[in-house]
Amino acid sequence: MTSYITRRLARLGDAVSPEVHPDPPRALHDGPSDFIALATIHSAQGLHGHVRAKSFFPGDPKESVLLEAKRVWLRLPRGGWLRPSIDSISVQAQGFRMKFAEVDHRAQAEHLLFAEVGLSRCELPAAKEDEVYWADLIGLAVFNAAGQALGTVDRLETNGEHDWLIVGPHWIPFVKSYVHAVNLEAGRIDVDWEPDWT
Repeated sequence: MTSYITRRLARLGDAVSPEVHPDPPRALHDGPSDFIALATIHSAQGLHGHVRAKSFFPGDPKESVLLEAKRVWLRLPRGGWLRPSIDSISVQAQGFRMKFAEVDHRAQAEHLLFAEVGLSRCELPAAKEDEVYWADLIGLAVFNAAGQALGTVDRLETNGEHDWLIVGPHWIPFVKSYVHAVNLEAGRIDVDWEPDWT
């Protein structure tokens, strides 16, 4: 005897279409030499190619230049690059929900997992008079008031209130009382900091 449940499952099974696996977007061999990574894709969302991307910077994602970008670069973890257009982007938690014009299916989005999302440095809008991009500070030489070289900027960190220049063992608060001048053209930062302050 065939039960109602068995008959119902049979009818539902007849309606299921074969699973589609569209090809991933075709990768480019070369990307920009001045690429700046701003986020990384960590998951696919939904069935139509949306992805979640986590911002690399601990500041407010609402201030990210990605929100104004029309196209981005994707550096794929297995090698190669993509240059997709942004259909939509919105802030979610510490990152973004994004939809690329060239990605229409979840299977395609899953090919993008762990890709870095960013822009060429020349695509970034000009910084305001009292601002500077973190990326432009990396590698700058740091000197104190006595002219002593403390090293170069390895990276920046933040505690939510202000940023820190990480110069070897030195964590220098990026505030006016410690950072006196940033000269991008000269490639240096002048600070009020002693070599033994670690």
